[in-house]
This record gives sequence, C-alpha cells and structure tokens, in this order.
Amino acid sequence: MRNNVIRYNNSTDNIPSNIKYYFYGSAINSTIEIQKSDEIEKAKGELILHVYDQNSKINIGKNLKIRGTVKIEVRGDNNYVHIGDNCLFANDITILTTDYHRIYDKNGKLLNPQQPVVIEDNVWIARHVKILKGSHISKNSAVGICSVVNKKFDKENILIAGIPAKIVREGIYWKE
Repeated sequence: MRNNVIRYNNSTDNIPSNIKYYFYGSAINSTIEIQKSDEIEKAKGELILHVYDQNSKINIGKNLKIRGTVKIEVRGDNNYVHIGDNCLFANDITILTTDYHRIYDKNGKLLNPQQPVVIEDNVWIARHVKILKGSHISKNSAVGICSVVNKKFDKENILIAGIPAKIVREGIYWKE
C-alpha cells in the first residue's frame, strides 16, 4: 500500500477542482497538506502538484492566493516544499526540488543533490518565476517578474529579482 494522502483544510474530502495532484510510482508515505484558502476555492488559478518519491511532502499554509498556474514538483526521498501563510503567487510559477538528472564527478560523488524549497509567510511571487532546489525566501519578501531563485535568502522584507535572483532592495513590504 502506498499510503499517500492529500488534505485540504485538514480533510481528505472536497479537494477543490482546480487543485490537480499526482503521486507517481515510487511515491510512498508522501503527503500534500493545503490549508484553507478562499482564493483557491474561487478557482482564480490552478495548482498542479507532483510528488515522485518516498516520504515527500508539500505543505501550503493558510490563505494562498494564486492568479494563474502554479506548478510544484517534489522529487527525492524525504524532500519537501513548504509555503507559509498569506502568500500571493502570480501566473506561471514553477517550484522544483530537483535538476531532474543526476550529475556525478569522476569519483562517483553526486554533485547536484535534490534539496527542499522553503517560502515563508507573506511572500509575493510575481509572474513567470522559477524557484529551484535549495531556495529559501524569508517572510514579507517579494520576487520580481521572470526571476530565477536558486539560493537561500535569509533576510526578511527584501525584494529579490533577476537571473539568478539577488537582493535589489531591503526594508520593503508589499500589499495587494
């Protein structure tokens, strides 16, 4: 038995129709937890969730607002994506915990291990953003349009942007 589960608002019943979720072949004991969001229920966007491996998790906090398609892929045993409360995601957001293919050095050491992604509370992600493995975006921050986030940003209240993303302003706050 695979023991994979998705819960929306602490229930396995009544998953909103615009949440598409997939547990693939080696996904065992994996979970997707999504807290209540009126915005998701109003179908203002589509959340596409892919889980591939054992003991993997996607945790999405309260009041996520999505304004288009958001795709999250978790690969790697015991890997995860965590999204905090009160986040706003624009259209065409991709979050990945993997590079898809493994790369090794000549001694067989894995050079690109899969890593979790953490997005803290009250983060705004603008359109066409890619958030890659190992990324961490601290609370009350914003990510500029068409950015590629590929590292940890531990400071709060920052605006990050670019390819790769870097801090372009500190001491910011945002509102819808």
